[in-house]
Amino acid sequence: MAYRRRRSGFLNRLSKKPRRGRDYFDVHEQMGGFGLDWSLSNETKKGIIIIFLFVLAVLSLLGLFDLSGSFGQIIVKLLAWLLGSLKWLFPVIFLLFGYFMLRADAYQIKMVNYLGTFLHKICDQ
Repeated sequence: MAYRRRRSGFLNRLSKKPRRGRDYFDVHEQMGGFGLDWSLSNETKKGIIIIFLFVLAVLSLLGLFDLSGSFGQIIVKLLAWLLGSLKWLFPVIFLLFGYFMLRADAYQIKMVNYLGTFLHKICDQ
């Protein structure tokens, strides 16, 4: 019976992979692609939402005046289909939501307040 000769060279070291412990998979499940940590703080998430609200409000406002190109026309058609003649109110509401989220320390508005305003507008008609 012939035994295989073990190589102790450079290529042998490259082919050996270290054993992974139990904690390896837990840490790498939390990390996103490419081994980067994609977790964001709450303030960063809030800032991204605020920027998204302002951009959407400005694009819809420019679309209502036919100044934002084909994407603005798509937004206006979508708003007209969803809201009808209230499509002019959409940019104003998004600008206000963005401003209130930006100045959350000055305005203590919670989700219950938004729900109450929405129900009031629906029942008022």
